[in-house]
Amino acid sequence: MKKIVFLSILLLLTGCSGTYRLTMTDTGGIKEEVYLSESVDDISISNASVSLYLDTELKLVNNEGLYSKYKPSAYIDGDYGVGYGKKEYYNFDYFKKNSIIVNDIFNSVNLSRNNKVYELKFIVNENIKYFNETITTNSLLDNIKFEIKLPYKIIDSNCIDVKSKVCIFNIDKNSSMDELYIKYEKDNKLSKTIYIVVCMFGIVILSILFIYLRHKIVNRK
Repeated sequence: MKKIVFLSILLLLTGCSGTYRLTMTDTGGIKEEVYLSESVDDISISNASVSLYLDTELKLVNNEGLYSKYKPSAYIDGDYGVGYGKKEYYNFDYFKKNSIIVNDIFNSVNLSRNNKVYELKFIVNENIKYFNETITTNSLLDNIKFEIKLPYKIIDSNCIDVKSKVCIFNIDKNSSMDELYIKYEKDNKLSKTIYIVVCMFGIVILSILFIYLRHKIVNRK
């Protein structure tokens, strides 16, 4: 229940749009960011001051305490009131077990490996609570733009778009998507380094050999 309270506050009103950004680093760390927006016009319907409303709701989020690690903030960006949260994890397993939002949206999250190829797979919950509606209330979210940024070469994915190693998915309450997946290949930096060192060493040896042979030929003359 507290999770819903937190999100309903951070989402400002019902029927918002959300953007979730997951960034994986080459050291194994994970950063998640969530942006949730509602138009200023909609907020103004029942609030005289948008800024005051955002400040008040932000205080309620911070008072919850449980979500302080998300470092929540709220601000006006053009025509929208925005709720923002960020949290970082030292590895994938810790992220998988402790991300509140991901565990609410997905039934399971798995990372598997086959030689150099890795597959990241999210199984979508059949009933995402943020999309639930009743006779008297709309859903907390209309859709979620789910972005995954990788520092690796993307081989395959069922995302709708890829921009600069960022896979973009769209999950909405009418979507039939049951899973998100990405296959990627890690660069073997150690092998590349060894290859470069060997090449440099080879060039040095060949240069020395060339100078030696040339010197020997000159002396014979």
